[in-house]
Amino acid sequence: MLNPEAVGRPLTIFIEVQLVNELDALTLGFRARVAAEPAVQQCYMVTGQTDYLLVVTARDMQEYQAITQRLFDGDQNIQRFNTSIALATLKRSLHLPLPAR
Repeated sequence: MLNPEAVGRPLTIFIEVQLVNELDALTLGFRARVAAEPAVQQCYMVTGQTDYLLVVTARDMQEYQAITQRLFDGDQNIQRFNTSIALATLKRSLHLPLPAR
């Protein structure tokens, strides 16, 4: 796993996306843009007040703004998105706890 700061991508950003309608036909474009966007590290369909949670990496706020424009601008099915920026990383891992044998 690479250190984001070491490769010039110090911002870790969490984006909650709320849709107007969750019908598959209306979300195809959004899902395709998310899959094609290299800055999106992870994307989850979630329960609760939002529909998707994205984990995004960026060099700076200017790049973040460009990413949000590519993902959301012109999509009438995006009701809103909310951004949280990580101030510090306490743990970063992709390990899974496995049962002892």
